[in-house]
Amino acid sequence: MKRFLYFLLLTAVTFAAGCSDYDDSELGGRIDGFKERIARLQSRIASLNEQLADLSELTSGNVITAMTQDSEGNCVITYKDNKNEEKSIVLATVDQMLNVPLLGIELDPQNNLYYWTVTADGKTSPLLDKAGEKVPVSGYTPEVSVDAEGFWTVNGERLNDAEGDPIEANDGESCLFKDIARDANGNLSLTLGDGKVITLPIQQVLNLTLSTAINTTVVDPTVPATIEYELHGEHAAEALVGIAEAEGVEIVLDRKQQRITVTFPTGFDDGYMIAMAYDMQEHTVLRPVFFTKATSDRIEIRTAEELVQFAENVNAGTGAQRMTAVLMNDIDMTKIASWIPIGNGSFVATASESKVEGAAFEGTFDGQGHALLNCKMTGALTSDNQVYGLFGILKGATVRNLVLGAESGDTGSFTVSGNGTTSTGVIAGACVDSKIEKCTSYLPMVCEGNNSANKLMTMGLVGFVYGAGTSEDTVSQLTDLTNYGALKADPGAANANGFTSTQVGGIAGFSNTSRTSTFANRFLRCINHGDMTVSTGRASGIVAAANTFTHIVECENYGDMMNTYAGSKGGRLGNITCILGTQSIINGCTNHGDVVTTNSQSHAGGLLCLSNATDCEIINSANYGNVISDLTTYRGTLVANINSLGKMDNNIAGGGIGSYNGGDYEMVAINEMNFMDYIGKIKAGNEERVTNTKYGGEVSTAKGIRTADDLVALAAAVNSGKPLGEWQNENGEICLLTDIDMSEVAEWTPIGKATFVIANNKLTVSGTPFAGHFNGQGYRIRNLKMVAANSEEGATYGLFGTLAPGAVIENFSFDTGCSFTVASTAGSSNGVVAGLVYDATVRDITSSAPMLFQGAAGNVRITMALIGTAFAETANVTIDNVNNNGTITAENRDNNTNGGATGYHIAGIAGFTTNDGASQQKVIISDCINYGDITSATGRTAGIVAAANRYTQLANCVNHGKQLNTCPKNDAGRLGNIACNMGAGSSMIGCSNYGDLTSTTGSRCGGITSAAGDATFENCANYGTILTDSPYRGVFWGYNNAVAQWTDCTAGGKVGTYNANAPVFDSYADAEQANYLGKQGANQSALTNIAYQIGNSGGGSAGGDAELRILFIGNSFTKDAVEHLPGILKAMGIDKVKMTHMYYGGRTVPEYNNGFATVNDYRCYECNPGAAGWTESMNKTIKEVAASEQWDVVTIQEHTGKVNAWKWTSAEKEALQGLIDNVKSTQTGAMPKFYYILSQAYADPALVSYSQQTVIVNNFASSQTDMYAAIVAQGQKVMSEVAFDDVIATGTVLQNLRTSKLQNAMDMTRDGYHMDYGISRYAASCAVFEKLISPAFGGVTLDGNPFRYTTSNTTHGSYSTPVTEANAPIALQAARYALTTPYAVTDMSHIGQERPDNGIEDTEFEEDQNKE
Repeated sequence: MKRFLYFLLLTAVTFAAGCSDYDDSELGGRIDGFKERIARLQSRIASLNEQLADLSELTSGNVITAMTQDSEGNCVITYKDNKNEEKSIVLATVDQMLNVPLLGIELDPQNNLYYWTVTADGKTSPLLDKAGEKVPVSGYTPEVSVDAEGFWTVNGERLNDAEGDPIEANDGESCLFKDIARDANGNLSLTLGDGKVITLPIQQVLNLTLSTAINTTVVDPTVPATIEYELHGEHAAEALVGIAEAEGVEIVLDRKQQRITVTFPTGFDDGYMIAMAYDMQEHTVLRPVFFTKATSDRIEIRTAEELVQFAENVNAGTGAQRMTAVLMNDIDMTKIASWIPIGNGSFVATASESKVEGAAFEGTFDGQGHALLNCKMTGALTSDNQVYGLFGILKGATVRNLVLGAESGDTGSFTVSGNGTTSTGVIAGACVDSKIEKCTSYLPMVCEGNNSANKLMTMGLVGFVYGAGTSEDTVSQLTDLTNYGALKADPGAANANGFTSTQVGGIAGFSNTSRTSTFANRFLRCINHGDMTVSTGRASGIVAAANTFTHIVECENYGDMMNTYAGSKGGRLGNITCILGTQSIINGCTNHGDVVTTNSQSHAGGLLCLSNATDCEIINSANYGNVISDLTTYRGTLVANINSLGKMDNNIAGGGIGSYNGGDYEMVAINEMNFMDYIGKIKAGNEERVTNTKYGGEVSTAKGIRTADDLVALAAAVNSGKPLGEWQNENGEICLLTDIDMSEVAEWTPIGKATFVIANNKLTVSGTPFAGHFNGQGYRIRNLKMVAANSEEGATYGLFGTLAPGAVIENFSFDTGCSFTVASTAGSSNGVVAGLVYDATVRDITSSAPMLFQGAAGNVRITMALIGTAFAETANVTIDNVNNNGTITAENRDNNTNGGATGYHIAGIAGFTTNDGASQQKVIISDCINYGDITSATGRTAGIVAAANRYTQLANCVNHGKQLNTCPKNDAGRLGNIACNMGAGSSMIGCSNYGDLTSTTGSRCGGITSAAGDATFENCANYGTILTDSPYRGVFWGYNNAVAQWTDCTAGGKVGTYNANAPVFDSYADAEQANYLGKQGANQSALTNIAYQIGNSGGGSAGGDAELRILFIGNSFTKDAVEHLPGILKAMGIDKVKMTHMYYGGRTVPEYNNGFATVNDYRCYECNPGAAGWTESMNKTIKEVAASEQWDVVTIQEHTGKVNAWKWTSAEKEALQGLIDNVKSTQTGAMPKFYYILSQAYADPALVSYSQQTVIVNNFASSQTDMYAAIVAQGQKVMSEVAFDDVIATGTVLQNLRTSKLQNAMDMTRDGYHMDYGISRYAASCAVFEKLISPAFGGVTLDGNPFRYTTSNTTHGSYSTPVTEANAPIALQAARYALTTPYAVTDMSHIGQERPDNGIEDTEFEEDQNKE
């Protein structure tokens, strides 16, 4: 510890001189001589500064690891710093020191700390700060300089000799070190100018690093500081860590966690500690930390001078860099002649890992909507790694709500030039792991060029956007940034078009992450209006290069680009971005600006120039700007060069293409027939990755909804009873033709405005409900703000008010810019999608709109969900694949605490569902998911449906949303995470809850439902934690006094008391496990085959008991094939099979393969040994799941609704084989067997939804037979050219069934392409079972298997034929025929209801083929 030394010497010289009008030639000569002497002194100062900085590093507790000599005889010292990074310095020596002030150190024996001393004219005394206190050595650098008259100063004060006279600086030889050598013990011996010898150990075996800086500002002394430490070196394992000294602070050392906790006493101002590591031999490492209390954790800035001072404090590292700064008003920056950035450190920008050195802003800067006016920023950067902007470097910081400049009358500007690798931006030069939100700039941007060739220079609102990408906290996010400033740029000498070039963008210059990243930088809702007049090789409206892991989402460019780049190979130009690299995405972006290039070799695209990675995506985006370039091969309305690509889907190609032609543009005639020829050059092998591209130009014959005005007009026409022909296509559908931006619609009136009354289970509707077919075709409704402020009793509100019998709405989504607020003052029904659905169908809709309930109507029912109320009378109501991602907040403004029929009904999917009292028709809610968390103070809230009042069937629905309820009356609420109550005739099949449910006021709570009634529940599961102080609680239900039927259900999760947020969980003996399920009255529910997994949150067991492990990879067609396997296994008594299905709807094999290790948006369905059903989890990659087990079998399935399944290409072959090889790379033992699932052909096109019909019509002449033949031919190619072990032809199973007596009006499907929920899925599962499972368990067959699926439904979209004693043998035979002849249909018309032992054939199996 006593070898712990610091020294510093000489930093800067300044000089000034004047003159008069008499003869001063002699004086002038002396002055010139003095200038020369000062100049000579200045020439040595740089060398001295380097030596002093080097010595400061050596004596700051860093570990010296080596000492060598270079070719010039200088000493080269290598050391490891507080980040355990190895660095080296070069030290030079001289033999004499002349008359210069000497800074030294002196040990204070009372605390063993060293303090600075100053020696002048032979006299040594302590160096004092302005408060007269001694200055500690550690972490403090006194500034030694020469004043204007040539005298030495320390910290700005002149240094006097013994007589009190100032000491004159001389220009003799000066060096910090007189001698550098090794002593007899091998240590480093430094002899300083004053003769003092410093001995520093040289060792390579031990280092100690701390997670904090040597000087730490304490913003809140009431909060303990936590410092992580780490030992390094070969002696690290044996070393002990201790606290050598602490003053003014209290230290707790946790060696197990390698953590130091520092607490600060009352009245804390400052203190310090010294951490020490000792290897029990002879090596000691010391690390000091000095703590100083900040005067405030908030800095209020009102003037330009205060902003300048704030920048200086940040750059000096006073702790201001970690505080919250707020603008209190607009600030006029006119008087600030030269701006120095806030966080003026160095940023080492590279194409891989970039790093920050020196000052950076790490706190929060909130402009509060105020503006910096007349701000002139001019940065002439002279060396590598410099930054410039309002902020230099943001590191883990947040900047928000700031305006730079004004729409008119502002004199502000931003002008930069460079001479090396530089990062410049109006808001920030470099944004590292930071957030910039809701900021606007009007400043014109000018890049005057980079004087260094082959050096990266960036400019935009942000220059370089960087994130380490290892977590959500280590990426950068730019949200709601808007640029109005014109952009001009010259490349200077850095005139390439690659990484080492000048790159400029309206929002940012460059975006990148580290090579180990798994999370992405994000540009969200950023807009550029600035026109670009540039001669750089890369320029863009949003970001010049999205190099790696960059998601550009819902961004827009309106700026036109005129590019005059002169490079011989041309530039790379795109108005959203130029380059899209690894794991980067353009999603939901729109370009309206033109791209014009005068260089005949420049590549130009409306959205993008170059897609350059096999996992990059361009989706849901549109171009309406013109692309003007003489290079016809690499220009496109969407992407100039589609080189490497993961997916390019659902984009709109508008705008135009033309040649520059010397400024006299020649435009190409583009129409809806030839537009695909001009979207860009598609590299061979990428054709199948470019899907669902739509024409964005004018189509004279197309009818539908193109604009917000169209949608408003449609609503007006429906509500006034006018004809709808101007919007209906030839099929009578009203289709969205593009994404619809509703931001200009101030007040929305629903389509189908009506009121309703439900009395005595009878519905009466008044008004003009919508009775047609509305097909969104996958497009989005954007920025629609809906407010239901109904004061009329029975009002309905939503995108649609009321849907009349027979109406269908389908296939669209609401984006995150939408919102839904219910502020009704009367009983009403409100839904984001529809207020009332009456004998109608709603399917394939997803909403990300947050929902807010602020209704106040007394004790009457108000509903809020995606669908307010559903009522079935003469036909079933179908609600299928309707999903909510938006948060749900429900206030209780009038103390309606009713948990019954007159309460406020809040849910993710549906608020209130029922039927006519004289009807047997049902409300069928299937395959719906709620991800929205619910925060409510009302009496009935649920993830799926608040009240399943009568005849409601829920099938395969999942809730992931957490629910926190504060209903103000104790025991008033009735809460469930699937449904609050289940009424007469209702049922629930295959539904699961993963969300926690917490009531703070003793509401009755159940993981599935609050009151089960006499409903039936099959294959349902709870994995959420249920907390309430009410005794009426359970993982299934809260309280029930009726005979519900619970069969094959899983009781996971936990249940207990809320207990003021200190939960106490219920615990029962095995004989009393039924108490976990819920409280029962006199009437007891029937419980059959309940699997108790209390404590299981849904992840399931590890499957250690499994004798067969199967991994299925595929979309909904694989789900069709495997859905009934858990039930079949349970019925067979086989409890040694573990199955996992990695599912994402509509995904293709190339997409699975491209995202094998990175994409984690799958639903991971798991069935552990003995489980009765599938459980679901999220956020896993295929690689993670593949590596989690030693699999025996892996199946892969291609999407037969896309070109991948019927057109053989090298890309498809590579993707299939690549996916197999990727899975194999995760396996350490025997390799699994790989099976190809050959899935189904669609039904008759008339049964398929409009958006799917084109797949068949365009490719198979509307013939199911031709489609099946194409799928089979592809399957045979797969089996001959890819290393699969065998095929499972579930598509042939379905074709076989279609020839049997079971064939029905739906062609054995539920919606025209997916399998019937009942018999068809059962048949496919039979094929999978007897191909994969039977051989592993002694050839057991499904003859006589008792599994039955009892759901019956004849509604299109949810069609289900129950599995019965009569039809199960036919389904089994269809499976066996498909296993025997997988590529040919077997006619089954002759087979009636025979059982397997009466003529239906068995299939031969080899013993034990798949068993481990």
